[in-house]
Amino acid sequence: MGLIKILFRPTFALLLLSGVANAQSIELGAGINHLSNGFHLTYQLPTQSRWAVGAGLRVMVNTYSLNENRQNHVYYQNGYASKLWEHFGLVGKFRYRIFHYRGLGLQASGNVLLTWHSLKAKNYLLTLPSGTYEHDIFYTKPGLALEATIGLNLYYDISSKIRINAASGLGVVLLNYSRYSESLVTGRIHESFRMAKYQGRLDIEYVGLDGLPMMYVGVAYKLP
Repeated sequence: MGLIKILFRPTFALLLLSGVANAQSIELGAGINHLSNGFHLTYQLPTQSRWAVGAGLRVMVNTYSLNENRQNHVYYQNGYASKLWEHFGLVGKFRYRIFHYRGLGLQASGNVLLTWHSLKAKNYLLTLPSGTYEHDIFYTKPGLALEATIGLNLYYDISSKIRINAASGLGVVLLNYSRYSESLVTGRIHESFRMAKYQGRLDIEYVGLDGLPMMYVGVAYKLP
């Protein structure tokens, strides 16, 4: 895991430099992902006319406190960057044009997000004998997560250089987090609930079933 952490950071610089050098367009957008929310900066690379392939960075915004998860989704919207570099993730976008008419078009869409950040979750623990729920906040050390979704992207060309994209998709997210977290209220170590199918550190949750689907809105600008 230490090697992954060492290699993860330099990858950002290499991706950014190669993307700028070869990009056909640049896109800025905002997205909702299974673990967290954030802003995307991607570069579309040279491809065939019906294909669009992009790669870039995702900057996570800590929004865990907006969500109250009482449905045993272990990871849903719990992403939290406890250090500056944990805000950054790698994103890939793959689009194939289905139709285009007078600036309006529809594409099949695939999206990949790779992150390394902490978790900070609001939990509600049942207390006995009162039978009431006690509010607590748990912190989990950083881990690797890979989200992959497929869906549709609707776009509209405002001009020959500016395009608006709106995408949504379903998929899976693979997570490699410890099952142990620390209460920020009491300091106690807590073992997270797991379904029987989950073994060891590697867990799977389903984007769109264990929470919201992936959603994204962005504006692309065609470079000279």
